[in-house]
Amino acid sequence: GSSQVQLTSLAFEFLDTSGAALNASELFNNISIVRQQTVVGDLFGNVPNNSWVNLNLNSPVTLNPGEEISIQILADILISSNHNGFSLTISDSTEFVVRDLSSGNLISAVTDSVVLASGSAFPMYSSIAQLRQPAQPPQFCVSSDLPPSVNSGADTLSLIELDFGYPVDNTFSPIRVRQLAVSVRDTSGTYLDPDRVFDRIGYRNPAGTVIYQSFVQLFGTSVIFKFQDTGILIYPGDNFQLNLIGDLEADVPYDHFVLQIDNSNSILLSDATDTSFSPGIILATGCTNSFPFTTALTEVFLPAGKPSLAFTPYPVQITFPGELNLPMINSSLSYQSATPLGDLSFNGMTGRLYQRTSGNLYPANAGDVFSSVTLSFDNVPVAVDSVFAADSIFLTLALPHNLSRGDAVNADVRVDIKPNAVLGNYVIVFSDSTCFDITDWDLNTPISPSLSGISYPLISTEISLVAADLGSSFTNYPNPFNPGRGELTTIGFVLTEDAYVSIEIYSITGELLKGVVQNDYRAIGSHQSDIWAGLNEAGSKVIPGTYYCKINVNYASGKQEEFRRKIAVVR
Repeated sequence: GSSQVQLTSLAFEFLDTSGAALNASELFNNISIVRQQTVVGDLFGNVPNNSWVNLNLNSPVTLNPGEEISIQILADILISSNHNGFSLTISDSTEFVVRDLSSGNLISAVTDSVVLASGSAFPMYSSIAQLRQPAQPPQFCVSSDLPPSVNSGADTLSLIELDFGYPVDNTFSPIRVRQLAVSVRDTSGTYLDPDRVFDRIGYRNPAGTVIYQSFVQLFGTSVIFKFQDTGILIYPGDNFQLNLIGDLEADVPYDHFVLQIDNSNSILLSDATDTSFSPGIILATGCTNSFPFTTALTEVFLPAGKPSLAFTPYPVQITFPGELNLPMINSSLSYQSATPLGDLSFNGMTGRLYQRTSGNLYPANAGDVFSSVTLSFDNVPVAVDSVFAADSIFLTLALPHNLSRGDAVNADVRVDIKPNAVLGNYVIVFSDSTCFDITDWDLNTPISPSLSGISYPLISTEISLVAADLGSSFTNYPNPFNPGRGELTTIGFVLTEDAYVSIEIYSITGELLKGVVQNDYRAIGSHQSDIWAGLNEAGSKVIPGTYYCKINVNYASGKQEEFRRKIAVVR
């Protein structure tokens, strides 16, 4: 039963990014109010020369009882302006001119003292719109990274270098480099199948790691290099370099190839502010290459092949400052193939030392823990590092080790602990294939090993570096353990001199359940060969609960020590 109401005009003010009043005519060609894609009022050619805009509606907006409508304030921005952004504000309810359609009387749109239905209150502010000039064409140069020859199966092969320069000031919009189309051809110009050439493709900047695509994307006869989901952002004043990267298939069916970028349209980029606008590119001054751009010819040789690398981890090694020749890595390197392959050259390996603290790994200074780290092949030392660079351990062979097809070597890493080593738990980590310096013996191209039943990162046996006394070193692992699943717990300790050792398991009430070791002679050093399977003397599994492990040691010097620790058995 209520009358209709009409919105007949609306007033608002424009502010710059600092909140000061902004002259609307310096920024806008037109300001309009739109309802459902219909312009109901505009100021075309009549934008006021001040910050306040009072926009009378040519077609007042009528609102029926119970009806809800939306209107938009739209602005056409001048091509050039000295302002770098703006916002809009409506100061109070009097900026809305609303009339009773029956009587023509003015009525209040809303009471200023209450929170609006939108959850806000007067004054109402829009967000700040940052203004940028449209993106300009970046300066571009391309060059070939391909070597004259490469092995089939080569990883992380640098293909093409892209250089972008964007010498504009901050009034211009950034650009996004989104993707690049590259065709693969032979010297006669015949298109080759990129999917037969590349196992993976990706890119990197000179200081970064390779970002690989999830698959080799093809479009027609070209392979598409995509630069993240939204593209790589290049800001005004930036100079940016990208290297296209490819991993070759192990069975590339072609003996040579070149890569070609047909024209500037092969590079897809956009204005970062207005993604529908592409500024194109211009060739950089001094760039000697133009479109169509073709890389140098690369010949593809049968690869030397990938050796197979296997790690056999030791249990956690309890050790003490000053212990020598402690094993941390036991691995095998096997070079087997049913087909003829070239020889390999093993040149070295690089690991990083980490300390385990509260379940997490943190880089540790190798020189604070080790006096030396030695790599041996078939028990013959081939590389030693005793001068450490922070957390890095470099095991570089003085002379490369040759591996021919059919060869296999056992490779182990042993460490000498410093007498004043920092106590804690440590591992050596090999993060990826680049940690192993293996090359084709003939072509000197890098070869990454294939992993047998393992994956990166490769982590050595963990050493638990404890004080060289029985009380500090007496431990068991795992704890708790589950005998019902076939688990065993290993009991470890360090002796400061030769001794006779007894180890017994007791119930929480003090009942002797199992004699693990009875007056057994042990030499000075660390020991972790004693186990308890969760059985009593009768061979039956004990029930879940808490038990005590007691160690009694009679040293050759006549000193005697005894310690207890809790062991938890779970189901």
